[in-house]
Amino acid sequence: MSILIIAFHKIDNLTEQFELLKVPACLVGRLYVANIFLWAGLNLLSNWYTTLYLFQSRYSTPFLNHEIAAILVTFSSIALSVLLAFGFYTRVSAAGLFILNLIGIVRLSEITESELHMHYIWGVILLLLLVKEDGTINLGTLVENVITLWCDATTPDRQ
Repeated sequence: MSILIIAFHKIDNLTEQFELLKVPACLVGRLYVANIFLWAGLNLLSNWYTTLYLFQSRYSTPFLNHEIAAILVTFSSIALSVLLAFGFYTRVSAAGLFILNLIGIVRLSEITESELHMHYIWGVILLLLLVKEDGTINLGTLVENVITLWCDATTPDRQ
């Protein structure tokens, strides 16, 4: 019986060690996926006429005008990537990029198997960030803490 107790204590200690990796893993995941979508959005923006042509011919959008779809995808890729990288509204930006990634998988008519696997990997990382994001290392928390400290320092004590 004591062997089981010792084994459970060792497993518990091991899980505590893995908890220490949660924050850096979330940071690396955020920066990796944000980098992918940011460069994709900047590429769409830099070749705007090609982007419009692609949305008109290759990326079929049945319910949206191709120009509106191109603007929405480009803006979303850039804005949500920046928010995700800096940790502002992490869950919202991860959800937005997850939906954008999902639409990309569904709507792309010609996608190679390796591209499909990369989209799956990005989707899994975004889903994990959506579900398990810790929020310890992010700019949003830092700004919130600085504002709180400043407000506490400038507010006179009421006694």
